[in-house]
Amino acid sequence: MSEIEIFKESILFNKLKEKAPKKTELIEKVYDEFKRKLDAIEEAFPNYTEHGVNHCQSIIEILEKCVIGEHILNNSKWDGDTLRLYFENGKYTCLTEYEITLLFLGILLHDIGMSPEIEANKELKEALEKFENREIEKEELEKIKEEVRRKHHKKSRKFVKNGSRLKELIEEYLFDTG
Repeated sequence: MSEIEIFKESILFNKLKEKAPKKTELIEKVYDEFKRKLDAIEEAFPNYTEHGVNHCQSIIEILEKCVIGEHILNNSKWDGDTLRLYFENGKYTCLTEYEITLLFLGILLHDIGMSPEIEANKELKEALEKFENREIEKEELEKIKEEVRRKHHKKSRKFVKNGSRLKELIEEYLFDTG
């Protein structure tokens, strides 16, 4: 699988890749499978704050530079399936391979509920098409978009919880014993 741009500079992703390449393959596969749905958010909501792939990349950068810190990540070491993150006072905390994997999957999918390309937003997709064909006014479209934005966290949760393709990928890559 080719290197995906949003993960290329990620210290945490690359640490995971050196230790558990199957888990990074899962993250990349989820990205490949759902990138179009994420891109559709930007197309449907051009005047809203970003909720697509670039937003995901920004979250990764903030996590690494501001929350954890690049120095801590660069000095982290694997201890079995646990990444120890050492602080300057000699103390450390740990993240498992699974926690890191779920963190990246959460970053990728947390706003998927705004995508017109998911079943829960069928009404939005239809409204966008009607607006393009001048069958509805902008005000009606904006009302639907605002309702989607307001409920997108619930739709994201439902997508993750009920997404059969996502479940297939997780089972294949996380729980494959072969």
